[in-house]
Amino acid sequence: MSNATQTYREERQPLVREVQRKANAGERIKIVASDDRRYSNGDEFVVDEIGRAGVFVKHPRGRRNGCAGIFHSEYVVLEPIAPSLPDLFAQFIRDNAPAVRSYLAEIDPDKCAEPTEDVAQSAPAPLTRAKAIEMARERVAELERIGSDRDSELMESAQFSVTFYAIEFLINRNKRAVTALVYPTDSGGSRVYRRPAAVGIAKCAPDDVFNTDLGKAIAAERALGLTLTDAFVDAPKPTEPAKGMTVGFYDTEGEYLRMTVTDVSREKLRGTVDGSKGFVYRNAGSRYGGNCTDPAIIDDTDAIYPQEAGEAA
Repeated sequence: MSNATQTYREERQPLVREVQRKANAGERIKIVASDDRRYSNGDEFVVDEIGRAGVFVKHPRGRRNGCAGIFHSEYVVLEPIAPSLPDLFAQFIRDNAPAVRSYLAEIDPDKCAEPTEDVAQSAPAPLTRAKAIEMARERVAELERIGSDRDSELMESAQFSVTFYAIEFLINRNKRAVTALVYPTDSGGSRVYRRPAAVGIAKCAPDDVFNTDLGKAIAAERALGLTLTDAFVDAPKPTEPAKGMTVGFYDTEGEYLRMTVTDVSREKLRGTVDGSKGFVYRNAGSRYGGNCTDPAIIDDTDAIYPQEAGEAA
């Protein structure tokens, strides 16, 4: 799942992505559509308070207790991205390749020879959609466990590092969004307040494929103030329809329909369309699809991927 804009800016430390959404208190924002002379596009602030129509930030010319109001439409949120250790190591090798080769040649010339075919084939396999979903489920389970474990701490989070908490998810598959509500709790798991202390929203982009597990992981990390995991934000899209997926297509009269796939063959997909069973040819006419091409995959929350069937990815 992804948001409307995710621009990686390598010149900043730490790395950040620009996301169009409502900010939470304590998050850094960047002005992109200034509607006030007190600040200009490109200015960055830390959100001090949330208002009904926008946010308030510390500003020398602020008229509200030293704070200035900024409408939600004027800014994007700067979300930090922590580079992984393999990425940092790979960058180090790229930046120092001549020195590394020279050093290795001095230690053991034999090991500096061209890599064999076996070594080339030992490279890690690329991340699959199914693996990303499995990782997302494990991530959510781990975050929920930490929130109720007396001996665990969420050190990455400024707000919930040493606090008991519980996460509640609101899932809207029609709007392709997942909301995570974080409630502080006591040691017995009872909520301390009726209202959530933090909210995180993961909304699927129009050209992306919705998945509840990926959405829950992103929303939970966002609500807890954690760095978003790239494997969830940039999870590979499914390329072929599979059992359990929801796909969309146009019928012979131009009406847009959705199908829950129950069977896949080379020539057609079989499933349920608007409560009735039917099929749609993937590259030809059908009683539902007309001259439709491969239907677009909309939702793979209930898809059965090869790993789940005990096959190789």
